[in-house]
Amino acid sequence: MSIAGALRERVDLSRNEATTTDAGDRADEWIVYAAKVPARMQPKRASEVVRAMREINESRYAVTIRKRSDVAAGHRLTWGARTLSVDGVLNLDEHGHYLTLDCVEISI
Repeated sequence: MSIAGALRERVDLSRNEATTTDAGDRADEWIVYAAKVPARMQPKRASEVVRAMREINESRYAVTIRKRSDVAAGHRLTWGARTLSVDGVLNLDEHGHYLTLDCVEISI
């Protein structure tokens, strides 16, 4: 099966944009800039980590999408009810056709 045939899931890509409220305060807002992007979701690992003196489950995914120039570390993607943070962007095929996003699931 080709990579293109494996892009069976749909994800929304979003980035954080800082805005200013009427009172002059800074507010961060996640803006969807690409909806229903074809993707392949591959679970990498799940582990338990300690943050703020609490054990939490951490699930990592390798997400393959067609090449885009607007994807960067720090962006988020939404896959159904799950939200994943993009930790890194890799060009594994070295031809520039596809990108592999190193992602971790976050709870909002």
